[in-house]
Parts: sequence; structure tokens; C-alpha cells
Amino acid sequence: MAGNLNKGSLGEVTSLSCTSLGSCVAGGFYTDAKSGRQAFVVTQAHGDWGPMQNVAGSLNKGESAQVNQVSCGVSPKLVSIITCAAVGYYTASNGQGQAFTATMANGKWGRAVQVPGSAAMNKGGFAQLNSVSCPTAGNCSAGGSYAPSKTSTQPFVVTERNGTWGKAAEVPGTATLNTGKDMSVGMVSCVSPGVCSATGDFRTSKHSQGVWAASQNGGRWGHADTIPGLSHLAAGGQAEVNGLSCATSGSCGLVGDYFTASGSRQPFVVSGSVDAPTATTMALSAASVIYGHEQAERVSANVDDVFGSVPTGKVTIKAGNDVACTITLRARRGSCAVPSTRFGPGTIGVTSFYGGGISFQRSHSVTQTFTVTKATTRTRLALSTSSVTFGQERAERLSVTVAPQFGGTPAGTVRLKTGERTVCTIVLKSDKGSCRLTAKELKPGTYRLTANYPGKGGFTGSASAPRTLKVIRR
Repeated sequence: MAGNLNKGSLGEVTSLSCTSLGSCVAGGFYTDAKSGRQAFVVTQAHGDWGPMQNVAGSLNKGESAQVNQVSCGVSPKLVSIITCAAVGYYTASNGQGQAFTATMANGKWGRAVQVPGSAAMNKGGFAQLNSVSCPTAGNCSAGGSYAPSKTSTQPFVVTERNGTWGKAAEVPGTATLNTGKDMSVGMVSCVSPGVCSATGDFRTSKHSQGVWAASQNGGRWGHADTIPGLSHLAAGGQAEVNGLSCATSGSCGLVGDYFTASGSRQPFVVSGSVDAPTATTMALSAASVIYGHEQAERVSANVDDVFGSVPTGKVTIKAGNDVACTITLRARRGSCAVPSTRFGPGTIGVTSFYGGGISFQRSHSVTQTFTVTKATTRTRLALSTSSVTFGQERAERLSVTVAPQFGGTPAGTVRLKTGERTVCTIVLKSDKGSCRLTAKELKPGTYRLTANYPGKGGFTGSASAPRTLKVIRR
């Protein structure tokens, strides 16, 4: 079937998709008379293969194009309606590699088109789609890689809905994983429109290689994450994925291989689900805590999923928009302490938000409340000297310190009094302050001075023990 186009004696079928016996499509590449690589598709109907068709000729200005994968979907209402998609790459006139899609409808293949939005992302000059999965006619999800710079590759996905391709988008969370600047979508598998899984390999900054996966639910892609437990197996620093297939949203299989610490190569298999629904519950350790000692409040979270798997990832504890603490789940649960002095006195409402993970949907708990009560303080007064000469009272320096019960920094003012008379006022700075007496403010005699802190913010008021000051005549 390749003889009519393959003038360069080099061709390859890279992918095949069949919807029924004798009804299939295939795609790959061939070389033309100029030894350029061209992308082709070929269709089988009623058991007979038709001629090869170049699908990227109008785009391929650099004489290098290839179909990496094909997939066909059948209309759920009319099984006679079959739509197929072919994805791959081509070379544009500026020499850059770009990603394309091509669609077969009503038995006819259209010309390839550039993936919307991919060129703007592809600043490094090479993008391609590696995999596509079409669960029904005109509804497909595809993934591949693009180059944000000359020295890095990043995975991206794109979704077709009712025959129209959307805009390319980076897989959420992959930028954090991709420390080695080499990551792509290798495989996509869908069970229904917008319900898919994607996987691929990535390199770390230490030049080791791992496997990641992400799920799409309702047309929205969740955050990518590593395969739980694989890093422990792959002590040799290398792992790769070789196959992905999802039968239902609750049943996906992923296979690959890894290297042990001794250098032997071993296979692995892992099962999972496409963003299984989760339920997050939360418990508080105390009904009330004291300001400055809020860490006595420990928030526990538990995340379960409907299929009985063990969710991974993080739970964020929030009070409104303020993050109180973050939990890294272990065996679907974890806990964290509320930080000191983060909230003022009063009733605090907190909610646990599970951010989702590989094969797990996001969820949040119901809001629960605890009370932060004011902390007590202890005010101390110190005199620089126990007696001063009348008219020279400024030689006396009165110093105060307001100590909190647990933590934090009391602020506000402290009044120094003798009886009901205020002799000076101090504005606290870092819970301390001082003042001097005004000359001839106090007549010669003996006075009992106290420092009175009225309280502010998370702190109650307090008064110092009295100190005796003598004002003597010259």
C-alpha cells in the first residue's frame, strides 16, 4: 500500500486503530523522491485497504513530517458514523517542528492543521503530538511535548470536543516535576469524552528518569504526579512507561520497567483510576486555644476515594483565604499544627482542601470552628534609681516590659501612675519601652509607682508590682 508514494524506499506504519472487523486506519511516514519524510494515513473499509494519503503536505515545508498515532471513535447514537484523528509533527518553513492534527470524517481525510495555541508555546522550535485517544466520534484528547526554550521540553495536552480542537495547554503540575527539562506526554487513554489518563517519562536534575501520570475529568486536566512507590523500586535511578490503557474511569492499567540498584531491569505494573471522586474529612484536637499557643490546635485530615485506593498528595488547611498549615498525606491521612499568632482572638473557621493527586479528584471537608482566647501578660517596672533630687527628676528613667503568656509581641501603651495620677505614658516597641519624669512634677516625698498595661489585640491587661521612688530636697 506504500508503493505509490514511497519513492525513497523507507517507510513505516507507526499506529493502527480499528473500530470493527475490516474497518481500520493506519498512519506513519514515508520518504519521497527527495528523501524527505512525509506523514501519511491509509484507510481500510470492508476489509480492503485504500491508497496512502499525505496528510501534512501543505504544512510540511521542511520535508520532515510523521503521523505518530491514529485513533477512531464511533458515534454512540449511530455506529455508522466514524471519525478518526491522526497526530504528529511537521517542519514549518522557518525550520521549526510543529504539532498537527488531521481528521477523517465521512470516510475522507482532511488536511493536517497546526494544533491551536501550540506555536506560541513552542519558543524552542520543536513540538509534536505523540498520542491521541478518541472514545467517541469527534471527541478526542491528545498529548505530546513542546520546547519552551532551546534546552527544554515540556508536556502539553489538547482536547477535541464535538469535532473542534481546543487550545493546547501545559499539563498542570509538570513544571514542578520537570527539573531535568526533559518531559513529554507519551500515551493518552480515554474512556469517554473528557475522561482520560495521560502518562510519560521525565528527567530530574540528577539525570535520573521517572514516570508521571495525570487524569482528565469533565474535560479538565488535573495535576500530574509521580507513580506511588516507583521511586523506591527504581533504586537504579531509571524508570520508563511502555503502556497505558483505561477500560473504565475506575480501572486503568499502566506498565513499564525500571532499574534496580544492582542494575537489573525489571517490569512493573500499576492500576489506578481516572480521577476517582474523593471525600475529605477533618477533626480538631481542641475547642479553644490561647493566643500565642495556637500550635496546641492540631488539625487532622483523612481522604478516601470511592474505589478503595489510597489517595496521595497534599491537604491545605485554610481559614478563609489564609493558609493555616499543609498536610502531606501518608496512608490517606495526616495532621498539622496551627501556627502561633496567625489569627487574632475570636472564632476561627477552618476547612481542609485536598488538592487532588494522580487518579484522584479534589475535595474539601465541611468547615469546623475553634476559639482563640486572649493570652495573659505580665508587666514589669524598673527604676534607674530609687531616689532623685527635686527639680532633677529627668535623671530617673522608668522602664517597662510586657511579657506574653506564650508567644507574640504585646503592643500598645503603658501608663505609669502614682495613685490616680499618670506621670508618663510609654508606647511599647517590641514589648518594651521607657520614659523620664518631668522636672518638678512631683513634690518632695515618697511615691509608689505602678505600670498599667490595658491590653491590646490578643493580650489581656496587667499591672506591675509597685516600685518606690523618693523625691528629695536639694
